[in-house]
Amino acid sequence: MAYLRDFYNKREVEGSSVFLRREVLKILKEYKEYNVEGEKYLDIGIGNGTFTEEIAAVVKSREVCGIDISEKAIELAKAKNIKAVKVDINNEKLPYSDGYFDLVTAVEVVEHLINTDNLFSEAYRVVKPGGYFLVTSPNMASWLSILSLILG
Repeated sequence: MAYLRDFYNKREVEGSSVFLRREVLKILKEYKEYNVEGEKYLDIGIGNGTFTEEIAAVVKSREVCGIDISEKAIELAKAKNIKAVKVDINNEKLPYSDGYFDLVTAVEVVEHLINTDNLFSEAYRVVKPGGYFLVTSPNMASWLSILSLILG
């Protein structure tokens, strides 16, 4: 799995698409019956931390944490005052106690993993009872995904 770590350390740290960001924020804002507010928020796959900040503002988080496999991503997120740590969610445990977070997100992360079971078991472990785990993955059947695959 060293090749994955090397790949993510060398790549540019990008954010999610504008469309995806808008939809995730819409869900968090509009579904008030779920009362998705989280004093303690963890973002798995933090990237540069920009989208993490947007989510944290919407859910009114006081403590914002994030993990990523990329050292570059961790540096960028820390510069935004996010408590970021390097974790390979493929095979490492999250460095947080059970039931610690009100909200855990993994936006466009699951499709990059070899061991998805660890992601789900660790997210479930650290989210508090009654808390939320929001996970997204790309729709490979969309016209944009198909075009991207065709064009390489």
